[in-house]
Amino acid sequence: MGRMYSVSFEDVSVSVVQDLFQIQSANALLTLHGITLAQTSDTDDERVGLVLKRVTDTVTNVAAEVPLDDGNTQAAGANIRVNETTQIATGAAIIWADAFNVLAGFVWLPTPEMRPTIRGNTFALDMDAPGSALTMSGTLVFEESG
Repeated sequence: MGRMYSVSFEDVSVSVVQDLFQIQSANALLTLHGITLAQTSDTDDERVGLVLKRVTDTVTNVAAEVPLDDGNTQAAGANIRVNETTQIATGAAIIWADAFNVLAGFVWLPTPEMRPTIRGNTFALDMDAPGSALTMSGTLVFEESG
């Protein structure tokens, strides 16, 4: 097992199509373990589309990861962006597509056999534009290993 990290955003206004998360593996194997999304501003029963894709675009690191193990003092090698309105799509392969009800939130916890991996590529989680601006929070949990 490798080193586990999370990256989060909190109380961000989301009103247009965007990549909620972009995470690029440097050279290590990167495995996605889970994603959660929530909003605190809307009372409408609305469904918003999500697409997780593997792309070849590069990411400029602007978001900080947090080690899940308090004893892990090593920074992740991944480059991470959150809430990026300039979506990346070069060489896109859709891994998974879904929609979520904004009132219920969203939790994605794939079984070990279904956890997607990359080495040298990028994951992007696209979200369609909501019907009205949402105040959103979210977390992505990932593992880096050899």
